[in-house]
Amino acid sequence: MLHKKIGVPLVRNVFERCLAYLKKHNPHSARTLPEGARAPVFLLHTGASLKGGAIDHIKPWLSLFEHAGHEFIVVARMMDVYEQLCLDYPQLQVCLVKDSADVDKLIAAYPSLRGFYYVANTANNNLFLRCSGGRHVFLGHGDSDKSSSMNRGFKAYDEVYVAGQAHIDRFARADFDTSGLRFRIIGRPDAGILLDAADAATAAPPQRIVYIPTWEGYVAEQDYSSLALAPELLRAAHAQGGLPIVSKLHPLTGAARPALLDIDQRIVARAGLPAGALTFLERHGKLTDLLAPDAVFICDISATVSECLALDRPLFVYVPKDRPIRVVSSHMSHADYAYTFATADELAAQLARVLGGDDPLAGARRRAREYFISPSATRANAFGRELQRVADGAWNEAPPAPGEEAYCPACHSTAVDAETVACAIPGMEQLAFRFLTCRACGFVSNPDNRHDYRAEGFDGPSTPGESARTGDGLRPRREYRMAGMAADLLARYAPDRSGELLVYGAGLSRDHVLIARDLPFRRVALCDMANFQQVEDFVPHDARGQAFDVVIASEVIEHFVDLETDFAHLFSKVRHDGVVVASTNLADGAPLERLSYPFSLGHTAYHSGRSLQAVCRRFGMRVDFRTPANATRGAGPRKRYVLFYRDPRMGEAISQYFADHHLAPSE
Repeated sequence: MLHKKIGVPLVRNVFERCLAYLKKHNPHSARTLPEGARAPVFLLHTGASLKGGAIDHIKPWLSLFEHAGHEFIVVARMMDVYEQLCLDYPQLQVCLVKDSADVDKLIAAYPSLRGFYYVANTANNNLFLRCSGGRHVFLGHGDSDKSSSMNRGFKAYDEVYVAGQAHIDRFARADFDTSGLRFRIIGRPDAGILLDAADAATAAPPQRIVYIPTWEGYVAEQDYSSLALAPELLRAAHAQGGLPIVSKLHPLTGAARPALLDIDQRIVARAGLPAGALTFLERHGKLTDLLAPDAVFICDISATVSECLALDRPLFVYVPKDRPIRVVSSHMSHADYAYTFATADELAAQLARVLGGDDPLAGARRRAREYFISPSATRANAFGRELQRVADGAWNEAPPAPGEEAYCPACHSTAVDAETVACAIPGMEQLAFRFLTCRACGFVSNPDNRHDYRAEGFDGPSTPGESARTGDGLRPRREYRMAGMAADLLARYAPDRSGELLVYGAGLSRDHVLIARDLPFRRVALCDMANFQQVEDFVPHDARGQAFDVVIASEVIEHFVDLETDFAHLFSKVRHDGVVVASTNLADGAPLERLSYPFSLGHTAYHSGRSLQAVCRRFGMRVDFRTPANATRGAGPRKRYVLFYRDPRMGEAISQYFADHHLAPSE
């Protein structure tokens, strides 16, 4: 009985005191707040383990944040990662965060934090994602067609920073709702030196072959690796000219299959190449140290493909056919710009052709370069500008909950005025609506002016024979003229290209008949909310997976109700190197009561130039405004053609067109 009265309580007391001591003097907690941190603006988070690639994920971003000029802290979630970061980067302020109590402690200590940046989609991100305030941004650690590049996990972030339009287009093909995602194109901020090297390089024959295999992946559908074939591939490559081969394994090689940890040594032994012909660099070194403008590159499906594009050199990509893999493609597949292979014989044939001077994919590769890694955004320091925007607290606040109207759907400003306005135009005096006008961007919303064309039909201005704009299939009207201009733009952009055209929101207009008959498009399709004309080549407005060189949208965008969803549908229909030609009236601050356009049937969105620029920034689009000929006649001075595009070279084609033409063609 004595042990029950004294022994058990004594042991319990000792245990509780020891536990309290450990909690108070926990070495993990002591590492949560670094001594040198004062008022950090940014938090850079790596949630993986050391074995899982935490250092390799975060390494490319560290110097960029250092050069940005704002104080930042680095958060590690594992002790081994924390210790390695402190050892490798003693100048940085590194925090160890183990649980929600550490998160709360850190957030309370640094109210200056405005931006939370994540370099990988790990479950450990959740402790910080639950925190309100600030901006939570996914940075990632490379652009690729791997399945991890596009999934529902991205919906947790306020913004997703992407290298180029390709990453956005992958989500346009998703089988889940992506309307809430906000993208920012920043290029590849650490690839500036490579871009400069590519620009300075001459078209000299290759001096080396660079082989960059990926790792085996944690799941079968992500096993894109060519390591099993590597000895045969490298023998075949070396046989095509005797060029030296330099290689580097992915840092995670062997993480899922420990037998691969020494695969580089076994490849050297099995390949049987002459001494010095095959060299493996340290796997944890920087990939950019391996890339050079005098090489050709052999890669697996991975982010290395996009990295190699920076140098504009021939690319060979292994696409396995002996096992099921999951690839999330954009509007360009690997075969569009790289020489794909599945066997050593296929690689040998492709490589022999290119080393012999025949590089037919050179032009497509340059287009892919802009599409995937956006050199223009890199050179313009888009990443630095985005950091400054977050540091200034100048992000667009999330829209209020449904039913709340005090925000602008174009720029998301809350500087919105509501006013009921009656039309003063003769014959339209009976019309009055409650308009919402944004003081920040000039966008005017008329949400009560909806019209369901499927249920209620078309009015006079949208009916052939009653409108100078709507085509009857006999005489060319506006869509025909817009398509003719687009054909000219396409010819200036890519002279040998025979394009495909989509008439978006065609309604009852039959200009498509004349476009297909007269203009140099190999395909002309219609797109709308319903197949009103019962044409054979019809694309539903919300369908995914089809993209066109030219999209014509005459008097369409003013009918958009949900700007995020409706513009996403529109922009998903144009290829990365294509153009959307829209026509609409632009708000210029004139009194609404004196205008008919905002009161016209179904016109819910009266855009300004600034509001369309705000929309384009979110979707990674560029925009140009041109005056059509009918603006000098009956359509009025506010009529504009709005040209949406992504590739700067298309912008040059637009500029050259209007150097030769005073006005855009119209009815």
